[in-house]
Amino acid sequence: MSNQVTKRFIECLEHLKDSGKIKSYRQFARDLNFTPQNLSDMRNGRRCVTIDLLADAIKSYDINADFIFLGKGDMIMSPEAKENQLRVLPIVTDAHENERIVHVPVPAQAGYASESRNPEFIGELPSYSLPDYRFRTGTFRSFDVEGESMEPSFYEQDRVICSFVEPTMWRTSIYNGNVYIIVTRDDILLKRVISRKPPFLVLHSDNPEFEPYEVHLNDVKEIWHVKYKLSSFDHAKKYQERDEGDMDELKQMLSQQSELIRVLSMQLRLQEKEPQV
Repeated sequence: MSNQVTKRFIECLEHLKDSGKIKSYRQFARDLNFTPQNLSDMRNGRRCVTIDLLADAIKSYDINADFIFLGKGDMIMSPEAKENQLRVLPIVTDAHENERIVHVPVPAQAGYASESRNPEFIGELPSYSLPDYRFRTGTFRSFDVEGESMEPSFYEQDRVICSFVEPTMWRTSIYNGNVYIIVTRDDILLKRVISRKPPFLVLHSDNPEFEPYEVHLNDVKEIWHVKYKLSSFDHAKKYQERDEGDMDELKQMLSQQSELIRVLSMQLRLQEKEPQV
């Protein structure tokens, strides 16, 4: 194990001691079936931390693995972060154990925000498969679009298909300018992320009538990266546009003809008033 990992582990150990979460280093070692002498050698730079000790310490004291191995985030995970990291995401599979795309229609979205981890609730939602290799790996959900906040990019009754973003990637893999489904404790939001400043996400609506606002990551339950959009096709729209164009052209022509008639009428009146020779 690298010296940097050992150094960060010792920092976590000192934090646990200073905060009163462990009574002594000796007791810490004994609780994890590790020899106090070896722990002392580790603290004095004569030994590197073992992977077994790291695994036991992370599990028993909520030490943040991202901090230990990458030097990122807090030393100790908050209860909300621990809950997100350890969460099991319910999925639906077909008879061949292939994962299906679970769809969350508008009537189910309020319930999804509170029941997204309930396998029975997820199993009752409609699900489907798409004949494309891009949907064969990873977990996907689709959501109905509701409201006007993301117009003109997304309209009500559109459907977005999204890939799951692992909670461990929220602080590093949420890309500015991309659109996500943000599932909070109370709501499902379709928004564009315009700034990532942990522990906050700044969410933006494409409709300028809606103001941007912040969401704390501790209030977020799931994040889904929007990959595709399904929209209904209006067969009459093109003809309606053509009819509207024809009507505008007709109005313009009538206006021009009216102006021409007015000018001719004036000329005739002028000619009638001219003296006869």
